[in-house]
Amino acid sequence: MTAFSLISLAEHPEYEDIIAAWNMGYWSITNLKRDPTFERSKEAFVTNLKIDNVPMTLIAIDDETKRPIGMASLWTKDSDYWTEQTPWIASLFIHELYRGKNIAKLLINTLENRAAELGYEYIYLTAAESVADLYRTLRYEQIDQRQHENALCGIEYLFRKALK
Repeated sequence: MTAFSLISLAEHPEYEDIIAAWNMGYWSITNLKRDPTFERSKEAFVTNLKIDNVPMTLIAIDDETKRPIGMASLWTKDSDYWTEQTPWIASLFIHELYRGKNIAKLLINTLENRAAELGYEYIYLTAAESVADLYRTLRYEQIDQRQHENALCGIEYLFRKALK
């Protein structure tokens, strides 16, 4: 089993380029209207250089190789459609070689705990149908859905979880 640790991007800015590349490569297809570039992706994460406040980004590091294997962020906003909700779990990504090892669950649980410590009552996220079941198993409640403007995404679901 892979041993891994969670670190803050704020404490390890040397991983900014990798995080930005994952973000651009994985989500740019769903954000075609935003003209994605590496620089824009990196700029989004440079604002996440906080440790004890929103926004923040956590990185999962393989303890043996010391390489990043996943990430997740806690943002004040992650939707142009659902604008009233905050905070959001965003940019959850696990490298394909490390999926199925509960890394995503640990990242999510850690961000939930941080949001609760900051006084938030709920936490939100959006998900495509292909990953919605993961969030349902983590006790997220689907509270809305919409047809995403990018046909590749299909239906986008809004989930909420009570933190207290």
